[in-house]
Formats: sequence, structure tokens, C-alpha cells
Amino acid sequence: MTSFRAEMHNLFLAAIPADQLNNRNINITFQHYGWDGKGGRSMQDVGEEYFLTRERVRQVATKCSRQMAEQADKHLSTLPGMLSIINQMAPAKAERIEAHLRAHGLGDDALEGVLNAAKQFNRVGKHLRVATEFNQRFVILPDMEGSAAKVLAKARKLTSNVGMTAVRDLLPYVPGIPERQALDYIRDVIAIREDAVWLDEGKNWVWFSETPRNRLITCLHRMLSTFSSVTLEGIRQGANRYYRKGAKTPAELLAPPAVIKSFLLSWGQATCSDAGIVRKSPNFNPSKEVLDFERLIVDYIISRPGKVAREKELENMLVPEAEDKTPHPKKRNFSNALNYSPLISKGRNRGEYIANGAI
Repeated sequence: MTSFRAEMHNLFLAAIPADQLNNRNINITFQHYGWDGKGGRSMQDVGEEYFLTRERVRQVATKCSRQMAEQADKHLSTLPGMLSIINQMAPAKAERIEAHLRAHGLGDDALEGVLNAAKQFNRVGKHLRVATEFNQRFVILPDMEGSAAKVLAKARKLTSNVGMTAVRDLLPYVPGIPERQALDYIRDVIAIREDAVWLDEGKNWVWFSETPRNRLITCLHRMLSTFSSVTLEGIRQGANRYYRKGAKTPAELLAPPAVIKSFLLSWGQATCSDAGIVRKSPNFNPSKEVLDFERLIVDYIISRPGKVAREKELENMLVPEAEDKTPHPKKRNFSNALNYSPLISKGRNRGEYIANGAI
């Protein structure tokens, strides 16, 4: 099969009048539009090489491309197939599309040249372009400028708040794109970060290991600093109680147990058995954030029959009213610990509390 680059060269020879056929014209046109397979160059760069002004480069390249457009249908047999694949995959990382084209025997040309041909010759895909974000090339639609930055910012925020990110939660930041293509694009964008760790084979869940703040890890520190072991479900329940504190729209940890287990293994400070029992590993770093009232409440609950205590019982024991009915000065601290601590959860009956996830 003739390559796209070879077909473009043959098209140039067939379309350009004999008196205009020279190496300078073909080099200027091909280097500017990227038809030499190297991704294209600005008019300024090309002009400096050939000692021409930007305007003269534009005139030469535009005239040649218009002449080539008249005979493009006769000579470009590979272009429709290439554009079909690009349209099916875009938006996407340019390298991924280029690898796919190579795998189908459609050449190793940079996509800039292919998309410039679509634009100059009015083909399907003329609306696509290659944009560079975070030093990575992406094939995007016209209204997607800056979308990679938005996706990464939201993913970073979710990781900070919930501990990990579901790729599907980022779909609103890639609107108007078929779901499969949008999900693949989001995965391409996430892969920009070197600290991205995928938590499942399907690449549906990810966390960033170098995110400065991760509330799931904070929650785990508090739970494993208090209990010798906890359950995976207890971690989920504790995390979701913890996130609700002060949140207008509470974030929730909705990842399945297998994903949470994968997160723990990646984190490296805890182990998880096949039965879903989580224990601290030798390199576990104890938390200093466990509040006194959290420990007092947990210790009291564990000491009770059935390891269950009622709210009123806890209140009378830990923050009793004064004889003059004045509220205990630590009543607010007690209420916050009871309602938001990841170490505590509600029991089966109303008003009952248990030590969350403790084995």
C-alpha cells in the first residue's frame, strides 16, 4: 500500500504546473502543512530557512494546496481510511491514534499533516486539530480547548476529597462526545500524570499517589491508629461519614471493595486479606489527628455488652449536664465526634452506636 506521504508527493507532481515544479515550492508547502510527515512548521520558521517573509511562504503554500485540491480525489486513496479511523477515535492522545494507524498499515506520518490535508481538501475530519496540553499532543474538537486541564483539575479534586476518582465522574467535562470516546480521552488525559495509579484492569478507577491531601488516607490513618484491624466495608462507611462534615453536597466513596483493596495495596501502609480484613503494615505511620472524644467514645462502646452504646448513655457518661442544667463545655466536641468520626457508626436500632469496622 502506498503511504500517505508518497501519495501527497505524487499529487503535488501531478497537480502543480511544470513551470512551478521545484524543490523549494514542494519543501515550503510540505514543511508548512506537515505533509513531510514531521508535524508541520510555522510560516515564520519555514521563511527563515528559505530567506522568505511569512507572507511569501503563505502565498506559495496556499497556491500549491489549492492546485493540489483539484486533483486530490484521483491520488489520495489512503486519506479517507485514515480520516475514518481518526474520527472514530477522536478526541484522543495523538500518539495513540498514530500507533493505531501504523498497526493498520497506514503509515507513520504525524497527524498534523493528515488533518491539514483534510482541512485543505475539504474532507471529513477537517474540524479536528492537534493541540498541545501539558507537553502532550491531543486530537481535539474546536470547542475542547483547555479540556485536558479541566479534567485533571477535577480528577485531582476528587482524589483529594474521596481518595480516588471514577473516570465516569469526569464525563461532564467532555460534553457532546460519544461516551466510549470520551472515556478513552479522559484516560489519555489522566495518564499525563506520572503519579496516576489505576486501581482496576478496566481503568475505571484511579488515584494520584502524590496528591498533597487525600481524605481517604487521613481516614485510614485515624481508623488504623485506633483499631488493630478493620473491615473494607467499615472503611467505606467511616469515609462517607467523615466526608459529610461541612459539605454542602456530600462526596461519597462509592468504589467497589476490590477497588478499595487495590487502593490499599498501592498505598502500602496496610494489608487486606481475601476476607476483606484490613490491618496496618510494618511501615504504617500512626495518626496524631484522633481526637480525645473519639477515643473516649470508642473505648466506652467497646467496653459495653455487645459493643453497643446508646447516645444518651454516652452523653451522660462523657458530657453530663451540670446540676444547674448548664450544658457541658465539651458537648459540641462530643456531638461532632459522634456524628462525623470515621471511628463510629450507627447501630441497628435508633440511637445506638458501634465502633465502626472494628474486628
